[in-house]
Parts: sequence; structure tokens; C-alpha cells
Amino acid sequence: SLCELKIVQSTHGVITNVRPDHLDVMGPTTTDVAKALSGTAPRGGKLFTAERRYRPILESAAADRQSTFIGLDADAIRGISAAGLALVAEDEIYGAGVGGLALVSEGGITGAHRGGLAVVSQGEVTGINAGGLALVSQGTIRGVGIGGLSVVAQSDIDGVVVGGLATVATGDIQGGAAGGLAVVTQGELRGIAAGGLAVVAQRDIKGIGLGGLAVVSGGNLTGAALAGLTVEAENVLTGFASGAYKVKAYELNGAAIAAAWNDLPRLNGFALSTYNRIGFQSGISIGIYNSAEVLDGIQIGLLNRADNARFRYLPFVNAAF
Repeated sequence: SLCELKIVQSTHGVITNVRPDHLDVMGPTTTDVAKALSGTAPRGGKLFTAERRYRPILESAAADRQSTFIGLDADAIRGISAAGLALVAEDEIYGAGVGGLALVSEGGITGAHRGGLAVVSQGEVTGINAGGLALVSQGTIRGVGIGGLSVVAQSDIDGVVVGGLATVATGDIQGGAAGGLAVVTQGELRGIAAGGLAVVAQRDIKGIGLGGLAVVSGGNLTGAALAGLTVEAENVLTGFASGAYKVKAYELNGAAIAAAWNDLPRLNGFALSTYNRIGFQSGISIGIYNSAEVLDGIQIGLLNRADNARFRYLPFVNAAF
């Protein structure tokens, strides 16, 4: 107090926090440290602090000296920040930040951030963010996200994300998504998605899906899908699909090409495969063996079966209209 009041006589004071430091002269407790630090409060000025636990002591000292007390939000991190091991905030992180091992926020993360192992947020992640192993959000990921092993959002992904092994969202994925093994969403997938093994959506896929083994939609698939093994849509497939083994959909409006077989209860368009198993066919099927329960079009193959045609079995060509 003597130094502040008689020598420094500042107009603004800043106390970052109260910690158990210099207890031999300011202690023996951290409460005593808080009281000692409060002696630096200016007279008739402003006192800033990010301290929370001992804020009442500092606020009382500022009031005693007719100074304005300004308590800062210590939970959030704003601006440019870096930490050798981990950068952790109890609230949001804004700006640009780097954590040697991890960058963790109990709120949201907005801006450009890099975590050596992981970037983790209990809220939304917005901007450009990368984790050496993982990028994880309990909210939505928006912008550009990269995870060495995975990108995981418990809500939506909106933007461009790449996961070394997987990209996973419990909500929708919109934009561009890639996973070394898989891209998986419990919602809709809209845009372009590529998975080393599979692209899977529990609801609709709208756009382009590329899967090393499979592209699977639990709803409708609209656009183009290419897979090393199978393309499947639980409901309607509209557009183009190609699977090295099989294309399967309740209804196809477009074209399907498969090396082994096409399994299509309803076809409105074109099907090419070794074996085309079709319920109602309106269009053209080409294969070694073509089978349709109801044919309204043309079959071209070594053997063709159509239950409603004049000749149920015919080699080479069969037709009914």
C-alpha cells in the first residue's frame, strides 16, 4: 500500500490472479496473498483482475480507494494464445491458438487452432481447426476440420473435414467429408463424401458418395455413388450407382452398373450386371441373366425371364410393353 499510495500513484492496476507465491512475505495463506495484492489498487482509478476465488477481497480494496473494479471473464480465451502442453478454457476460445498436446474448451472454439494430439470442444467448433489425432466437438463443426485419426461431432458437420481413419457425426454432414476408413452420419449426408472403406448415412445421401467397399443410405440416395463392393439405398436411388459386386435399392430411377448383380424391386431406367433381379422393370436391363416379375421394357442377355411377357423365358432378347 505504501509503495502504491506514496510512490507509484497509478491510475490503472492489473492483478492477474492470486496464487500461493511468496508465502514467506505475503502468506502464510493465499487469503493473505490476496490481501497483500489488494494493496496495489490505485486511488480513484481502475482495477482490473481475472481472479475469481478472491475477487471480493480485491473488489473491497478498490471500493475503499474509490476505484472502479473491473472483473474480467477468465473462463474465455481471446486473441492469440499458445501453451507448451495444453491450452484449456472453461468457456469459449476465440482467435488463434496452439496447444503442444491439446487444445480444450468447455465452451466453443472459434477461429484457427491446432492441437498436437487433439482439439476438443464441449460446444461448437467454427473456423479452421486441426488435431494431430482427433478433432472432437460435442456440438457442430463448421468450416475446415482435420483430425489425424478422426473428426467427431455429436451434432452436425458443415464444411470440409478430413479424418485419417474416420469422420463421424450424430447429426447431418454437409459439404465435403473424407475418412481414411469411413464417413458415418446418423443424419443426412449432403455434398461429397469419400471413405476408404465405406460411406454410411442412416438417412438420405444427396450428392456424391465414394466408398472403397460400400456406400450405404438408410433412406434415399440422390446423385452418384461408386463403391468397390456394394451400393445400397433402403428406399429410392435416383441418379447413378456402380458397385463392383452389387447395387441394391427398393427403387432405382436412373442407372445401375454392377459386376455381379443388381437387386431392384423397382427399376425406372437402366441396369447392367451379370444378374439383374428386378421386380417391376420400366426400361432396359442388360446381363447374362435378366429376371423381372413385370416387364415394361427390354431385356438383353443370354437368358431373359419376364413373368408377364408372352414368352416367359427367351434367349438374347425379351420385351413387353
